[in-house]
Amino acid sequence: MKFLTVIFLSVFFSLLAQSESKEVKLLSSQLNFIDQPVELNEESIGAWVSQLKVHVNTSMLDPQGRMQSVLTEKGKLTDEEAHLISYYVEVKPLQGTKRVYLALFYSRQHMNKTLIKSSLYQDGGLNFEAGNVPKGNELFLYESIIAARGLNLRGSKITAMFTESQRQGRLLYKEEQAFKENILSNLNARHTNEDYFIIGFNVTGFSLDTLGHEVAHSLYDTLPGYRNVINNFWMNKVSEVDKEVIRQRLSGIYSTEEVIIDEFQAYLLQPKVPAPQSEMLHDFVGKYMSALIVDLKANNLPLPIIAKSCNSVL
Repeated sequence: MKFLTVIFLSVFFSLLAQSESKEVKLLSSQLNFIDQPVELNEESIGAWVSQLKVHVNTSMLDPQGRMQSVLTEKGKLTDEEAHLISYYVEVKPLQGTKRVYLALFYSRQHMNKTLIKSSLYQDGGLNFEAGNVPKGNELFLYESIIAARGLNLRGSKITAMFTESQRQGRLLYKEEQAFKENILSNLNARHTNEDYFIIGFNVTGFSLDTLGHEVAHSLYDTLPGYRNVINNFWMNKVSEVDKEVIRQRLSGIYSTEEVIIDEFQAYLLQPKVPAPQSEMLHDFVGKYMSALIVDLKANNLPLPIIAKSCNSVL
């Protein structure tokens, strides 16, 4: 009986080892912090997006690459396995800032699997209160149906969400764990006594207006002078009638007055492109954008992005 037990355990652990060896994991080479600041203009961002896209596509099509190797070994790939093999993100400092970083993911799904829980923890969402770890139906809604095009997050909130998840006994996603180990560890070491900001965007869902929108949020968060100009503009130059219309339009997604003001300025200042991702406040742009730009320039404050080929003053 003992002999049979030994054989059974030997076979069991052998099969377990084989199963683990075939498990697709994220590699540290798929998450890269590059300490080369990127300029906030269309040419620099466009070149980075194109370079990352070519890198990932070339790797996936390489007959000697990981995708083909795993496919040969397994015969076929699940959607999750293909997602993990293609996963890729580069993080760079935003030039001219000390605490803002751009995180360029290959796909929208890569970005949302890594950061959407932290975003909901930080800002809340439709029928979801900030400060909670999302799970179940609300998480599926934001991961798969209302998947974000771009995200703007405080490093402290990402760390807090990860910590709270583990306190509750909830395992982090593979993408979250890898981001924590390869990116956050680096940034946390750089900013031991101050918070920092990560702007997430992606190649497959890239749009200049989305990036500019998220950059506007980071300026509002990091520059007190910028925030003061925006708040004063809202208080003194936006009519009460328009304020109420804007509140009603945004209240289905955003809950606090501060967030609504932040969204107002981001929608006004995002680059104007031929096929915008979102124009929730498009009817207020003509009325308020130019005046807001004048106020920012008068205070020597930066604008979210320069988009020369889009015939935009931004």
